[in-house]
Amino acid sequence: MAKSGIDYFPLDVILDEKFELIEAEYGLTGFGVIVRLLQEIYGKAGYYIEWTTEVALLFARKVGLGGNVVSEIVEASIRRGMFDREKYDKYHVLTSRGIQKRYFEAVNRRKVLEVDENILLVNVALFCPNVDIRAKNVNIFSENANISKQSKVEESRVEQSKGKESNSSSNDDVRPSAAGRGAEKAVVDAWNSLGLNPIRSVTPGSTRKQLLSGRINQFGVPAILEAIENVRKSPFLNGQGNRGFTATFDWFIKPSNFQKVLEGFYDKDRSPKKQETGRFATPDYDAMEDLPC
Repeated sequence: MAKSGIDYFPLDVILDEKFELIEAEYGLTGFGVIVRLLQEIYGKAGYYIEWTTEVALLFARKVGLGGNVVSEIVEASIRRGMFDREKYDKYHVLTSRGIQKRYFEAVNRRKVLEVDENILLVNVALFCPNVDIRAKNVNIFSENANISKQSKVEESRVEQSKGKESNSSSNDDVRPSAAGRGAEKAVVDAWNSLGLNPIRSVTPGSTRKQLLSGRINQFGVPAILEAIENVRKSPFLNGQGNRGFTATFDWFIKPSNFQKVLEGFYDKDRSPKKQETGRFATPDYDAMEDLPC
């Protein structure tokens, strides 16, 4: 059986607020339980762990704690959003979007991955575009359905129509792939989740389409999703600056603006610095080439 887990996982030096709250409530015991849970997740299935009564008892014995203490810490971590509540209630698993993102980024060089579609919170094909993804249940995301099956169909088509390839190659070059459509959809969905000037479509041939394709090709989808999270966390880009500027999708995907957002130029602690009044100061507009008037 092919290996599923990974040998190590990243742990930020500066912990996010959810992690700090668990530590504040339960001390180093809470910290240790969460880290051990992450070890179990990344080291075994890789992107989740089944969490039944039996598993919880065995885990508690392994870490030298009472079952009630472990259960209380796990429940608090779910309540604070460290693990996905819906997946826990429905499938009795501990997982999160961040865990899955980091796992699939780490294994994108593997040739084959077997995943449970019911547990997924991310589009695997975006992180592992060259991997043969085999679903345990049903197809993985309708737009990127069963990559293994698609490949076989495509191979058969090529064998049957070699004589037509030269005539149709120019059309194939401009036809968007399923992975390409999936990448755009992932970015658009992430942007619209901000509730910040949502967009309805990306029209083929439009400036928006060209700019978005450029950012995807240059940085990749994970980096764009990271930049969108930076927008979410930036008071200035959410209209809380002195001028009330609110970022739009078209502003976001322009090259110079995107680079600055990705690098944290508009982060709360960097660009809109708090004035003594408590309001946010306006960043250097001379450096914001594409900021609309």
